[in-house]
Amino acid sequence: MTALIGLILAPENINFFKGLLAVFLTLLVVMGACAFNCYLECDVDKKMSRTRDRALPSGRLNPKVALGFSLFLLGTSLPSRYFIINPLTAVLGLSAGVLYLFAY
Repeated sequence: MTALIGLILAPENINFFKGLLAVFLTLLVVMGACAFNCYLECDVDKKMSRTRDRALPSGRLNPKVALGFSLFLLGTSLPSRYFIINPLTAVLGLSAGVLYLFAY
C-alpha cells in the first residue's frame, strides 16, 4: 500500500505499467523477506505455543523449501527492481528487507 500511495502522490508522471510492476516487485520483496524471517525464526517458533503449529515449526513444510522460496523471491525481485525500475528502488527494497529481518 505504501508503494502504491507513493506512486499516486509522485510529483512526476509515471508510466502506468512500470508503476504497476514496481508495486508488484515490492510485494515480492516483502514476501521474500517474510518467508526468510519464517525460515530464520523456525527454532524460536517451535518453543512458543502461539507459533508452534505453523507450517515450518510443526514440520509440515521443509525448511529448505521455505529458504529456496524466499531466495527465489528476493533473487528475482531485487535485480528486476534494479534493471527495470531503477537502482535506488532496489537498494531501498534490500534495505527494507534487511531492516525487517533484524528489527523484527
